[in-house]
Amino acid sequence: RLRVDHAYPEQESYVLSIHTLFSPLIGMEPVINVRKPDPRTGKVYKSMYFRTLSFSCLNIFHDLFYKNKTKVVPLNIGDLLTPRGGASSLNYGGRSVYIR
Repeated sequence: RLRVDHAYPEQESYVLSIHTLFSPLIGMEPVINVRKPDPRTGKVYKSMYFRTLSFSCLNIFHDLFYKNKTKVVPLNIGDLLTPRGGASSLNYGGRSVYIR
């Protein structure tokens, strides 16, 4: 299962574009999550997320980006991303895309 979770509303368009890309694998609309206030600052953060349905074909991504339950960037990341994919990842910080 892939979960995409990014800051809302700052990265809403990115989440929606990824949602469209994965739409055949998704059984839900994006959800806006309002978190509890940060105890240090009192600021309330929001995010937008969605999850795919569970498919064993997504396990390859987990195997590439997680080692011993820790997120890692593969040494061959340049071989795995197209120029557009790399630019998109940098543009949006590559934040909070993970697989359970």
